[in-house]
Amino acid sequence: MDQVLPTGMLKQGLRQADGKTYEEFVGLLAKIHQRLIEQLKKEGRLAR
Repeated sequence: MDQVLPTGMLKQGLRQADGKTYEEFVGLLAKIHQRLIEQLKKEGRLAR
């Protein structure tokens, strides 16, 4: 049932998966940050 992969293939696959996940996470975090900044500006709690 479990497939055995050569170590290099496993590490490469994990790096690729981690990279995509990290990029998606960072993108989402940036969007949330931008929305928060916009909301604070609208409320007058951020004077930038």
